[in-house]
Amino acid sequence: CESAFMMVPCGACVVTLLMALVVGRGGATPMPPDPRHLVEPYIVNLDTAPEQRWTALVKEKRAALVLLLDIIRPVFELYAPRATRELIAASTAALPSEYIKEMEGIAAAASTPTLNVTFNDVMMANLFYEITGVAKTPLSTTAPRSCTSMVAQRSNGTVYLARNQDYPPPFTLVMVHAIFTKGGVVQYEGTTYAGTIGLSTAMTHRGTTDNWGVSINARGNPLFGTEEGLVNAVASARAGGSIFPIFTRQACEVATSYTSARDFFATHPLIMPGYIILGGSQKGHGAIITRNASSTTGDHAADVFNLFSEPPPAKDFGGGKWFVVQTNTDHWVEAPIYPDSNISRREQAVDGLDRVGDVDVNLLAMWDVLSTPPTFNADTIHTDLLSPAWGEYRTYKRNGPLLAE
Repeated sequence: CESAFMMVPCGACVVTLLMALVVGRGGATPMPPDPRHLVEPYIVNLDTAPEQRWTALVKEKRAALVLLLDIIRPVFELYAPRATRELIAASTAALPSEYIKEMEGIAAAASTPTLNVTFNDVMMANLFYEITGVAKTPLSTTAPRSCTSMVAQRSNGTVYLARNQDYPPPFTLVMVHAIFTKGGVVQYEGTTYAGTIGLSTAMTHRGTTDNWGVSINARGNPLFGTEEGLVNAVASARAGGSIFPIFTRQACEVATSYTSARDFFATHPLIMPGYIILGGSQKGHGAIITRNASSTTGDHAADVFNLFSEPPPAKDFGGGKWFVVQTNTDHWVEAPIYPDSNISRREQAVDGLDRVGDVDVNLLAMWDVLSTPPTFNADTIHTDLLSPAWGEYRTYKRNGPLLAE
């Protein structure tokens, strides 16, 4: 067979505390992926009781999980008590009972006779994106605001998806490659963090023609830090709007094809704005979906920017030919220059793919593009490489503590 890698055989104090744990730093010269840096896999058996699905992982990662909760909890209690309290209550009332039970099981597994981790602690961790997106906290400055995702189609029609996730580097301590099975068969897989149940990157296993992969990137909230923004977010959560990483997992469970996934991501209600980058297993299966937060009137406004958009936009900054690239700026808006650089992350990625060309693009070439600064930077903690048609999913640790040499 052929590989998708090569088409040949086979507050300031909080930020300081977070950054003090960092031991890895990005380099300027791309190196090939190191198999020693693959994120460790964990099987989530969907046939077991929801309360038990994450128990072994949480017990293994308990010390790191408790450390991160001890950093996050006091910050949210001090800077965002109302946002935290109201978003937890609204989301708890609306989430499917199966997800509630999984979080209850996580809280129980993380607790010890001398340490009580509550359900609200776990829900708070799952709502990290939403809380930091509505409330001004020191952690809002280190929230995931600088990811890069791309979908590219090779000249033979093979579609690939790759992404960097930029996040506080200590989160590598709880990072995991979750593989969800039912009846002993893999249903979907993705990258997540112990203590949470959603997925930042994911790929389904529906058969070679129906597989699809997805990554999510943060989008700025125009109502950040305002009363209106909090009220709207709580109302969306109460009405069934999804927590962003859980949104990804929900799609994996209900969308049986690329088209149905694209429709789900474009229409299902969301608590917060976001970008969804989608790639399938057939020619032309790739898109950036730009989402607003959902309103109580049912407005889930979405812009869908497909591969080979016809007619091509006169000036679009996100590609639109044989590839699309999404960072954290709307694709129709010019992206800001990265600090201490002369180029934006998106422009660097677009230029890199242009140099590779559709004849030679593969996952290794996309790795090289994603390993070039400033697309690759000090906060890049994992890079994910997906080939839905091949059923290939790899997630690699980049920067962060305890990175193997």
